[in-house]
Amino acid sequence: MEETIEQPIVAQQRAAVREAMQTYMLSLRPTSRANIAASLSRAVRIMSDNRMADPLEFPWWAFNRKAMLGLRALILEIQPPFSIRTVCHTLTSVRSLIRE
Repeated sequence: MEETIEQPIVAQQRAAVREAMQTYMLSLRPTSRANIAASLSRAVRIMSDNRMADPLEFPWWAFNRKAMLGLRALILEIQPPFSIRTVCHTLTSVRSLIRE
């Protein structure tokens, strides 16, 4: 298979996501890591319409304010609704990862 210019770029971006995810997870208490991982997986499932679940595979490098607002709107539309605590936890987890 012939390699395109985009393949190395995507590979570099995925490596950066993995590094950011590892840095973020290591900054947390061990007891918090499972909850944060679940929140990030929830966000990925919502944003990908259940086509993805692994936060390491999600293209976080393309995530911006508009995407964050879209995620918030999608979470609030889900029925039965998530608790406010779950919504806030999910959005905070995503924001924290993006800052890494």
